[in-house]
Amino acid sequence: MQRKYIIAIVVIILLIVVPVLIYRVRTNQQSTRYITAAASKGTLISTVSGTGNVIASNSVKVSPSITGTVANLSVNLGDQVKKGQTLFTIVNDSLQVTADKAYTSYLQTKQALTTAQAGLVTAQANATNQNQDSGQAKAQASLDAAQAQLAQDQQTLNSTDSGAGNYSSLQQKVASDQGNVTAATIALQQAQVTGAANAKAANLQLSAAEQAVSIAQRNVDNALADYNNQKANADQRTVAAPIDGTITTLSIGNGDQIGGGAGGSGSGTGSTAPVVIDDLSSLEASVQVNEVDAPNVQTGQKVSMTFDAIDGLTLTGKVVKIDTVGTVSSGVVTYGATISFDSLDGRVRPGMSVSADITTAVKQDVLMVPNSAVKSDSNGNSYVEILKNGSPVQQAVQTGAGNDTDT
Repeated sequence: MQRKYIIAIVVIILLIVVPVLIYRVRTNQQSTRYITAAASKGTLISTVSGTGNVIASNSVKVSPSITGTVANLSVNLGDQVKKGQTLFTIVNDSLQVTADKAYTSYLQTKQALTTAQAGLVTAQANATNQNQDSGQAKAQASLDAAQAQLAQDQQTLNSTDSGAGNYSSLQQKVASDQGNVTAATIALQQAQVTGAANAKAANLQLSAAEQAVSIAQRNVDNALADYNNQKANADQRTVAAPIDGTITTLSIGNGDQIGGGAGGSGSGTGSTAPVVIDDLSSLEASVQVNEVDAPNVQTGQKVSMTFDAIDGLTLTGKVVKIDTVGTVSSGVVTYGATISFDSLDGRVRPGMSVSADITTAVKQDVLMVPNSAVKSDSNGNSYVEILKNGSPVQQAVQTGAGNDTDT
């Protein structure tokens, strides 16, 4: 990579009209002749060069992930296509069979979910009934009635004279009432135990029904996801253009095997993709710049570009991106720069070699001398030599921007 940028402005004291010494030539008679050049003011343009290729900023590799046989190929290399346009189909009947089985499984899980939901409704109703057990209420009512009857008969017995003719029968009635109270108490206790057991069982059944619905719902979700996946695979048998553009790569034909590593990368990211579509209305240039020059390249800088394949064509553009991470090749570090075109020429195609001159600085009305006139002393200070009375004299200078010829 040729270096064309040196530093900033040239300031040379007292040299505007004074010739500077470029080099010395000794004649056969050992005399010295000096070659000089005049310092002058002008416009200094500094550039950085880079080489690379034309790329499409919107480029898509079409490479199906399913396997099968190519059929109904409807495009040719160089054809323009529209987004959604069918490019070709893939014959693979097993994909539809798998999708149909997945759909059947999905319907079965939906039916199982419906059954589980019906079971949950029944379990909820049973749990409600058991938690509001009418048996306990009836037993409690029977006990209350027996206790009331006992109290009434006991009061009648207490108010009756023991010598009365019905006293004995009243005693028997109270004794019977006491037996009824005892029996009702036992019945209530049994109803309470039974009710608690039934409520517990009903609640367990409710919990199991809720879990069954949850499991059935997960099964439906999984079956639906599997069906959607299998259907998506089956739908890939029709391959359509993902963008508007031009077919720039076409490496398949009818009858070829494709997918899963046959005829193209399954991921669609490899260079072996069977179909590549480029948007030729959005071309850019991608060039590599030497690491020494890269710090001077910035977005927005103007660029002049030529093409190996097209004699005499020069296009202009500007830098739109400069990589922050370099690439090492054979020990040389370069940085990628992306360049947009101000206008396009119909002959320019993706992949063409391009040489770019990036204008990194334009200095107007600055003092310039030829690069060969600028020297450095042992301390690294810059100077030029001027002739005074026929002899060279060092003149310190402050150097700045430069290009291939001038500083």
